[in-house]
Amino acid sequence: MSTAPPGTSGTCFRAVSRLSWWSERDLLELARYVVLNPVRAGMVGAPGDWPWSSYRATVGEEIAVPAFLETDWVLRAFAERRAEAMAGYRRFVAEGIGAAGPWSGLKGQIYLGSEQFVERMQALIDPKRPLCEIPKRQRLAFSGFGVGS
Repeated sequence: MSTAPPGTSGTCFRAVSRLSWWSERDLLELARYVVLNPVRAGMVGAPGDWPWSSYRATVGEEIAVPAFLETDWVLRAFAERRAEAMAGYRRFVAEGIGAAGPWSGLKGQIYLGSEQFVERMQALIDPKRPLCEIPKRQRLAFSGFGVGS
């Protein structure tokens, strides 16, 4: 069963169905990573400076918030009242400036989460399952039988 909206598919939609395996703390850390990524890359000085960031909308600085952007889940992690939640989110993001990103906790080059999470994920992996998410053209290129050979 797919979690993707009708007529859509892809890794992003499959990944959404797996988010329930992650802790709220892990998801918040990833949310902070997204808004701090341009800062950590040296592209801007502050998270609100990146023109495509959701940060300004989440902290209430953006008047026209896109309909697709959901900020309530992140904000509810900090407080029930919007103004307090926005202040908590600002502090949370600011505390991440200069700190290592979540990828420093990567385990086995692909897992991000607790040891229990890694064990659960490894138990679900079927080593005989084909790599269906890799396009055929790309699989052939890696096998040495690529297009043009």
